[in-house]
Amino acid sequence: MLKRIIPLNLISILTLFGQTGNLAGNINDSQTSKPLIGGNISIEGTVIGAATDMDGQFIILKIPVGSYNISIEYVGYQVVLKNNVVISSGKT
Repeated sequence: MLKRIIPLNLISILTLFGQTGNLAGNINDSQTSKPLIGGNISIEGTVIGAATDMDGQFIILKIPVGSYNISIEYVGYQVVLKNNVVISSGKT
């Protein structure tokens, strides 16, 4: 009987951990289109976030599935909020 219980529990655990998605993008100056290096992207109400690289690109991995408000900040620029960004399982 133990042999039957272990695989079922393992499947449940793998399903639980598989309920995440990713968020990726780039941040550019709206007038010059130049990338903004070191911009901060954060998911409001969490401790999840990232900073842009030398090309203004970022990726945040393994975000729990759901709808979030995203805050984009860069020194000298106005904060940009993106509301109700949906994170879907297994998608970027």
